[in-house]
Amino acid sequence: MADTKVSALTAATTVAEADLIYLVTAALASRKMVLSDLFPGFCQVALGKRTAGNLSLNSTTWINLDTGLDLVIPGTSYAGDIVEVGMSGVWGAEATQPYIDVVSLISGSPVNTWAQDGAEAAGATGVSSWVGTNSVSTEFGGSIMRAIVSGDLSAGVLTLRFRYRASAATAKTLNAVANTPLHVWAKNHGQPKT
Repeated sequence: MADTKVSALTAATTVAEADLIYLVTAALASRKMVLSDLFPGFCQVALGKRTAGNLSLNSTTWINLDTGLDLVIPGTSYAGDIVEVGMSGVWGAEATQPYIDVVSLISGSPVNTWAQDGAEAAGATGVSSWVGTNSVSTEFGGSIMRAIVSGDLSAGVLTLRFRYRASAATAKTLNAVANTPLHVWAKNHGQPKT
């Protein structure tokens, strides 16, 4: 049954402090609304950019890309929230194929990947729109969404880390300088509305 007080308050142009507390509590308890529904200026977004120097990727096993690009989603996240993670950059033309994925991080350890929707797998190829092409310099970009689970969170905080592996030990350049920066982002879209 719909809460008529919530309906009336969301339609109002001014709201008393006590009613605002009621509204926020009801919205968060039901998770049928997210804070951006109540406060259009509020958005759970984390942004990152690297311009400090190109990265040379040559590990054939999954390792950290650059911990300086770790993202922490502001505010509290909940199991079931849809979290979108994106990356945009330029690959060098070296003769190897690199793969990048993003993982949830608990106490500094990877928990779940976005591409696999589970634990990191040795032969996995990461997020398809982030894969580098063998012997070709390519621009890339895109995002991937995933419903997070309770194991991705530490006291409601979601921390993300980018990881990579290459198809061969030959170094592949990932540009990350002022004129070709590496951009990363994450956004918590909240619970799917039903």
